[in-house]
Amino acid sequence: MTNLFVFDFHGTLVEGNNNATLESTNLSLERHKRKERATLDFCVKNEGKPWSDYFRELCPDAAEEEIKSMLEVALSFDDYVIPKHVRLVKNAINVLEKIKKYGDVIIVVSSTNKEAFKEYMKHIKIGHMIDEFIGITKEEETKGRYSIAEWKGKKIKEFIERGIFDRKFLIGNSVEDIKAGNIAGTNNFFFNPEGEKCSIAHHSIKDLKEILSLI
Repeated sequence: MTNLFVFDFHGTLVEGNNNATLESTNLSLERHKRKERATLDFCVKNEGKPWSDYFRELCPDAAEEEIKSMLEVALSFDDYVIPKHVRLVKNAINVLEKIKKYGDVIIVVSSTNKEAFKEYMKHIKIGHMIDEFIGITKEEETKGRYSIAEWKGKKIKEFIERGIFDRKFLIGNSVEDIKAGNIAGTNNFFFNPEGEKCSIAHHSIKDLKEILSLI
């Protein structure tokens, strides 16, 4: 009996990324001699979207070539901002260890490119417990303008079709994550430490450790 656990990354397994995104975005805007600046509220609102779409919203007059350059410069700060701001969510490591102890499969699906994900793994060191990371390509990150729920749902469904799983669970911190799980046919956990609930999720939890008592 093998179960599949699909985790979102930002805001689910790690926290602090919005602060990292804020700093990198504004450093890039400064480098491009732009007067526009992101705020933390802006980054929280747009969490999960392709990063290029942040710059499109902040600088609607920017040409696509400038958007591409803004993104490339922002990404160049990963090795500086990730260790500075990003940390594992409470109980994330314990939950992952117990899942692996049961012999189950863990995948992470995120609108993050693989190169950036490697930088996160250098810092938080959980890569050995993740069976597969499914992220966006650099081209997808640059083009942006796609539905996160549809993209994640499609990728999860494709992974499920490659194996045989008794039960399939998704854990995410946004409504888009839960919509993706509904597309893929998973049992969905909406994670929010403040206690916010999601009506379209099977479960709403405040702590990741609640997963293990509810499955």
